[in-house]
Amino acid sequence: MTDNEWDEYAGGWDTNRSTTVYANCAFAELLKITELAALSVFDFGCGTGLLSERMSPEISHIVALDSSAKMIERLKQKALPNVFPIAEFLTGDLIRRNSLMHQKFDLITASSVCAFLPDYKADLSLLRSILKPKPTIAAIAAPARAAGMTLAISCDMVIAADDVDLSYPEVAVGVIPAMHFVHLPRQIGRHKAFELLFTGDTITAPEAERRGLVNYAVTRASPRQSARVWRQVRRHVARGHPIGPRCVHAGQRFRIPPRYRKHSGYHLQHHFDRRFPRRPQRLQREASAKLVICV
Repeated sequence: MTDNEWDEYAGGWDTNRSTTVYANCAFAELLKITELAALSVFDFGCGTGLLSERMSPEISHIVALDSSAKMIERLKQKALPNVFPIAEFLTGDLIRRNSLMHQKFDLITASSVCAFLPDYKADLSLLRSILKPKPTIAAIAAPARAAGMTLAISCDMVIAADDVDLSYPEVAVGVIPAMHFVHLPRQIGRHKAFELLFTGDTITAPEAERRGLVNYAVTRASPRQSARVWRQVRRHVARGHPIGPRCVHAGQRFRIPPRYRKHSGYHLQHHFDRRFPRRPQRLQREASAKLVICV
């Protein structure tokens, strides 16, 4: 590793009040929204591993990545038994050649590293590639702006505290909100999306819920209500067949041949049967579900 601009901060990272408070708050929020036991975690932009250190007693194993060799050196000195540090940038090559990255992770944690990514869209795609194929639920506990908002609505479901606000403020500084032009119109429709992008207006979480950007706006002052919503969502998602969410996602990407686009689900099934006549029955059922969802 060559020298990294973050190396100079490694010495005082663990004693910095801001970083320790952040790690404590992040860990407390994780405990509220999910059960950590037996999960595999990828701690992206881990620094000296303050969050990994707190998660370690609760979690099966953690792969902790940071581009700063000095930060990772500090983490290694802690000798956490189930934390495996890597001092590299996140790249497709790293995922292919490092055996620690060959697995799929249950959970990915990332903090301010997202603000320093050179290619946000490419890195987000890499992160999705190492995440186990299951529904993703975003939790918004602080004001969400620009890329932070896009990251949230890119998930399958969004739950937000009712006292946070959300916006796409790029228009105020003359920046083209390129990423948002992809995700936002798909979520709330072209006209409503352009209203937010062209005005840069800030909206509250309850208003975002009414517009379809957020599934639930929950009361922060009532942890029990928030926990109840989380449990309800997870219970309903878990009730379905394991391949269900994968079929939904695949259905969104499936390209229907032009001659079948105006036909019924029966004709689409017929097309599938002709194209994949020798597929195992289980895979055929799975792929058939993709077609049904597309219709």
